[in-house]
Amino acid sequence: MSDLTLSPAEIEEITGFAMPCKQLQALREQGFIRAHRARDGRVILERAHYLAVCAGQFNNSKALTPSANTAWMKKTA
Repeated sequence: MSDLTLSPAEIEEITGFAMPCKQLQALREQGFIRAHRARDGRVILERAHYLAVCAGQFNNSKALTPSANTAWMKKTA
């Protein structure tokens, strides 16, 4: 494995799950939205993203909350 991504053992330790589908779900719930599945089924999480989320430098809560475009409803002067 590369130092650029977390090892499968590290991901299992963080999530508490051995199954990749449960690991991915747990990671996304913890805010690691860039976690994804590789073609071989394992979970990939970049170490830089992991460190940024843990340090509070990556906050994507705005992107996760959908909002409606209501600009057309406002009156124009």
